[in-house]
Amino acid sequence: MSHHGFQVMALAMISDHATIRYNVCGDEADFSFGNDYPFQLVATKTGLEKLVSKATEALQEIRDSRNATE
Repeated sequence: MSHHGFQVMALAMISDHATIRYNVCGDEADFSFGNDYPFQLVATKTGLEKLVSKATEALQEIRDSRNATE
C-alpha cells in the first residue's frame, strides 16, 4: 500500500455502455467494470465517500465545460 492509501494496479476506461457491478461485503464495496477480464475496485465506506465526492466534482466540471461551449 502506498503512503496515500491507494495502489494502482490497472487502467480502466468506463465508456457509455460499460458494465458496472458492485457487491457489498461488510464495510467495503467491491466494484467490477467490464465482462471478460473485469477491472476491480474495492473501497471502504470512507474511501467510497471520497470517490463519490470527487466523481461528482468531475461530472459537474464536465457539464459546466459543455454548457460553456454551447
